[in-house]
Amino acid sequence: MHWASQAPGMPTSVIVDSKITQANVQGQVTSEIMAEKITQYADPEKTELANAHLFMYGEAEQPWQIMANHVLLTANNERADLTGNVKLYRAATADQEETTVMSEQFTWWPQQQFGETDKFITLLQPGLTVTSVGAAVDAAQGEIDLLAEVEVVYEPAFD
Repeated sequence: MHWASQAPGMPTSVIVDSKITQANVQGQVTSEIMAEKITQYADPEKTELANAHLFMYGEAEQPWQIMANHVLLTANNERADLTGNVKLYRAATADQEETTVMSEQFTWWPQQQFGETDKFITLLQPGLTVTSVGAAVDAAQGEIDLLAEVEVVYEPAFD
């Protein structure tokens, strides 16, 4: 049976106010996705999330949290195109400061825990504001590469 709504460009399901938890074969949680709305399409290459909040767990002490107004999951969820008020956040760890990266667009590869953009970004850490055009975030390694036109404002803390 093939319904008209199963045409590639038509939604096959809509989920409202959802939370999805994904785990690996050992049963360890690898990601959590919360969204106001998830729209799945007949085309397996396309799932849209509205006002999404993702938690990406890995080897690091703290998960990376990724928030965006709109997320388009493509290539069987191998790539996430994030747009609108994109924020990547990692709480402080024993070795690294709390970090927030903000942009209007980011592409994220969940399995690799890697993302990049060629758009303007702002990176915030305690006492530090950095702007750049373009960035690459390797969440697995805890590294952020700033690509061009980098400007740094350091605000020392006075006790």
